Amino acid sequence: RRWRRAPPRRLPWSERARAQALLLPPVRPPDDPVAAEALEELRQLQHHVRQAELAGRPTLTFHSRLEALRRVIRERAWATPGPRDAAPPKPAPLTAVTAQLAGAALVVYVAAGDVLHALVVTDRATSVVVLGDRGTAEEAVRRLRADLDGQAGRAMPARLAAVVRAATRQDADRVGSMVLDPVRSLVGDRDLVVVRPGCC
Repeated sequence: RRWRRAPPRRLPWSERARAQALLLPPVRPPDDPVAAEALEELRQLQHHVRQAELAGRPTLTFHSRLEALRRVIRERAWATPGPRDAAPPKPAPLTAVTAQLAGAALVVYVAAGDVLHALVVTDRATSVVVLGDRGTAEEAVRRLRADLDGQAGRAMPARLAAVVRAATRQDADRVGSMVLDPVRSLVGDRDLVVVRPGCC
């Protein structure tokens, strides 16, 4: 209940919480020939894997090399110091956000404990909508992502493709009923800007 009070104050709160996890100071590593070479090979290998997937050819033989290249890039990045003078970002005030929307609606999804909320900002009002259990919504989104990943660039038998399409539609409807339908009346026919939940 406390979170739902004074909706205009909730946007700065949610943005500060999101900044702690997502808006980190930028890290610009210096030129590193080992990392640069690994990154170039990774990009080329990913392109070959994508072409093989589109052609329906097996890609299992590429996986170990892909993981080895990613590991090299990660380990080189860990040893690279970043700038110490980067200023932390500041959340924009609600009035500035509303002005930039130019008639669109902003929906900020915020997880407060085990409950998922939607902060809806339009040119008319700012509202907080309780969507329900956070874990249930996250599971629905994970299932939908898995459905979409399973179809991306892969040639499947017609019967299997039909089953996957039906599962995708069912999971998309479930996600929509949980995170979109409850805010539909507030959004109306406006253009929509969506901000996913951060670590808050």
